[in-house]
Amino acid sequence: LVFAGFGLVAGGFNRWAGGVLLVGFCVYTTWNIVASRRTEKDRADAAMADPAAPPHSWLWSVAIAAAGLAALVAGAKLFVSGAIAVGQLAGLSDAVIGLTIVAVGTSLPELATSVVAAIRRQQDIAIGNVVGSNIFNILGIMGITPLIRPIPAVGLGMVDWGMMLLTTILLLPFMRSKFIISRLEGAILLLLFTGYTTFLILTS
Repeated sequence: LVFAGFGLVAGGFNRWAGGVLLVGFCVYTTWNIVASRRTEKDRADAAMADPAAPPHSWLWSVAIAAAGLAALVAGAKLFVSGAIAVGQLAGLSDAVIGLTIVAVGTSLPELATSVVAAIRRQQDIAIGNVVGSNIFNILGIMGITPLIRPIPAVGLGMVDWGMMLLTTILLLPFMRSKFIISRLEGAILLLLFTGYTTFLILTS
């Protein structure tokens, strides 16, 4: 809501808006760290109850995580650069390219992570990955970037802002209904995304 307010009312993100968002990011991150420390005793108790050793050393785990992250980022970057060229050849505007091709490309790491986590029944990671990514994008990236150079919200209409707010708000009852996002709810979200993307391409 704050992000949309800056974009719609102020017409963009000046340094003051960036500072507000960045402060929000710092407060949220600090709160998360403090809250997690409060549960350290609970995690220690769980480790005592289940003292099974991890399958790999921490160094190997860090190396695998770093290699996987690098592959995800590199693959997404290649996808975005190629897709942007295709979008420009198709005559799509920069705003539409950003809302569709770039958005999908930069979200591929989140998609891969969430799918793998869901298959492994690590639901907290699957959901936290998406929520955390959006929080970082809005508060972190849009907090830092305007401090370097203000960003006008050009090329975005009420449909774009409305779609972002609708899907964000819609996710709340989906997540809180028995704490499960069902296949039907997932299909609804995917259908909304497909319809919105089709609308953007047809009206571009």
